[in-house]
Amino acid sequence: MQERFTEVAHAARRLVPGWRDCLATDVLPLDGASGCAFRLRSVANGTYFVRLLRSSVSRDSRLVGVTRTAVAAGLTLAVIGADDEAMVQEWIEVRAPDPQEFREPAQARRLGEFIAKVHALPDAPITGETRAAAKAAATIYYTASLTHTSVGVSVAFEGTQGS
Repeated sequence: MQERFTEVAHAARRLVPGWRDCLATDVLPLDGASGCAFRLRSVANGTYFVRLLRSSVSRDSRLVGVTRTAVAAGLTLAVIGADDEAMVQEWIEVRAPDPQEFREPAQARRLGEFIAKVHALPDAPITGETRAAAKAAATIYYTASLTHTSVGVSVAFEGTQGS
């Protein structure tokens, strides 16, 4: 796993504009992403989501394009930088919602609007993916997780924030 942490740090150096190396930097592996998703926190640079990409996995070759499509639709956080080896996105610290919160009419309405945005996703750029494939690649997550799934890109539903 230490090798993966080193890859995350190298990705930040390549992809985050103005990155400054600093001793006070930590890498946290995130669940649910086959050891490829990390939170990178640096005192000098801030906190980022880093996804290491594997060229041997076909969905990884489509992930950046699908993520940029989701960003354009307002479904996930901005891509800071990407190349063939990694993608770096913004990170926001919030708490995961309690499923009971969605029983409230206002939250249920917001969730429905969010799902409608997912269903309205256009074809992913460059890859020629079908609309159905782009939709299937988007998995609804609350912004706190920012965990890419084995299927594709996380999207950010902005519910009640808290700690």
